[in-house]
Amino acid sequence: MSVCLTSCINFERELPVKRRYLLQTERTGENLKDRATSAILMVRPFHLALPLSGKNFVYRLSEQEYTSDFYNEFFGTPSDNLQSLSIQWLNQSALCQAVIASGSRLQPSHVLETDVMELHGDYSDEAAFAVMQLRVTLLTESTDRLLFTKVYAIREPIEDKEPESLVQGWSRAIAKLLKNLEQDLVGRLL
Repeated sequence: MSVCLTSCINFERELPVKRRYLLQTERTGENLKDRATSAILMVRPFHLALPLSGKNFVYRLSEQEYTSDFYNEFFGTPSDNLQSLSIQWLNQSALCQAVIASGSRLQPSHVLETDVMELHGDYSDEAAFAVMQLRVTLLTESTDRLLFTKVYAIREPIEDKEPESLVQGWSRAIAKLLKNLEQDLVGRLL
């Protein structure tokens, strides 16, 4: 019996390797020190819609069909990656006295909440896109008074349907979204 198993199964076939990715972006341009406030902004953990809550990449194949990719995923959760990039970007903008994560000992004056509504590769047509949609809400910390809410959506073209291209597209998308958010926060953090 063991002879049949070894001769019937090819043990030399390479198994697919699981690959993990981080979104990366870098803020360029001048900071906003001339419009800086004394605000301390806390960026709460990003909330991901249920189909996106795992690490695996999600692809849209048609209007109604989506699939997840077991072999290509985020290194850590996408919510942690996006929150970290947002804190880094907003700190570099110098718009606030400080931008912090939950758990900081600093007392925030404002809170930023973000819902990730879409985060997938759109492969439903010949052209491929990195899709990202975030709903951002700005509140005062002490009274939870709503100051601002907006949905930011980007469909960033990517050169092909490879995971590296998708990650590069998402990285460009988050940079564009953060640049727009930064401008929208000017004058609201008083």
